[in-house]
Amino acid sequence: MDLVALVVLGAVTVTAASTATNAMCSRISDDSSSTCRTLEETALLQAQWREAQSLRIPAKIEDLVLKLALEDVHRTAVAAHRAAAVPTEQHRVTTALQAAAVEHHDTPLATLQQPVEWNFTKGDPEAIKQWIAWDRAEGWSSPSRPGVNLSNKEVWPDLKGAPKGWNFGLADPQVFVLSMPLRATRRQRFKQQIESLCLSADLHWAPALDGSRIPPELRWMNGFVDKQSWDYSRPGNWACYASHLAILRQAHAACPTCDVVVFEDDIVFAPDFKNRWASFLAALPLDWDLLRIGGQSQWEPPFEITADYIRAKAVSNTWGYVVRARSVDSLAKLLAEMPIRGNWGIDAVFQLFSKDLPMYSPLVPLVFAASECHDTEKLINKEGCETAETLRKSERRLYEAWPLGYARTYCRSPSDLRAPGREHCVANTSDACCPYVSPPRGMLSGSPNTC
Repeated sequence: MDLVALVVLGAVTVTAASTATNAMCSRISDDSSSTCRTLEETALLQAQWREAQSLRIPAKIEDLVLKLALEDVHRTAVAAHRAAAVPTEQHRVTTALQAAAVEHHDTPLATLQQPVEWNFTKGDPEAIKQWIAWDRAEGWSSPSRPGVNLSNKEVWPDLKGAPKGWNFGLADPQVFVLSMPLRATRRQRFKQQIESLCLSADLHWAPALDGSRIPPELRWMNGFVDKQSWDYSRPGNWACYASHLAILRQAHAACPTCDVVVFEDDIVFAPDFKNRWASFLAALPLDWDLLRIGGQSQWEPPFEITADYIRAKAVSNTWGYVVRARSVDSLAKLLAEMPIRGNWGIDAVFQLFSKDLPMYSPLVPLVFAASECHDTEKLINKEGCETAETLRKSERRLYEAWPLGYARTYCRSPSDLRAPGREHCVANTSDACCPYVSPPRGMLSGSPNTC
């Protein structure tokens, strides 16, 4: 298909979107007319983009004509937004065009959303450039990604807050749920779980990056395929790291004064979650920056253990965590330095910051994973490893035998540290340091979660 044909194709495919945007734009004030024009151009280019993809237009035409144009117009739209004289009018224009995109486009993933500002401080400069190009073409910042259609509510169900619900007791929290596109079964079950908590805040799906689609030489901004790295056979490790970083970057850009809550899609909330959470939050020192509310293990002896909380050093898993508003940008910057680069997962990397960003855990995990499918492993797209029934069974087993603590991987046995160099434990025989290796399990007291 030549360039002339592409232009003709674009003129035909944007009719529906043009009708919607023109009708809306005709009603706005003159002060916002430049904003409307640039937003309309973005909507039209997105329609062209999707049609080009569906007809498999050659990459050269797609790259040079569509991708660059979309990126340029997107930046213009953002600038026009910021220059708008009346913020409420600007917001109305954006909202209306997003609604039009949902109605007329197949994959309304990132309509009018700014690309992620990754700001990596380490790595090969050329690899960083290539990563940014890949990201905007088919990664987190792309207008469309395979398997991600947020307007399909059967696959990506709405997570609307309850009008008279509660908000975790946090500062205007932004709540995100990280989910691989193929995990539709998890998302349906998560919706049931979260609705039982009666939260007031809307939750937002964060479609996770698929490590198998990322060029391996772009992992950790290396610029080459590192076959010696621990995660060489785990493409999801970098994808997971980058997905969490993207959430933090965009959350801070959207609301610098908002706390951020991140859940993974396969979690189960502990019985009586609201009361357990409220008691934990009320007991915390005022210096908290990061809360790790779900994990399987404590990998290092905690800095402090009290009757109400653990001042943690190293906690496994990112099933659920909270970042205080004042520390979201700091945590993102620390992660962008990629201090370990492929030798640890993001859950382990957090321990490097636990002195500067005080990190706390409840004595008993408040969320726990119900799935045995690990999306960071080599078989990242393996189907059939879980079903609605296996998730239900795992959930029932958890409620019958909830972990009453964390595995202490730094212990050989009760009261016996595995290795020297952990002097911040009270003593090698301290029950607080090594009360057990594997935690006891049992049914948690309290009422079931109901709204």
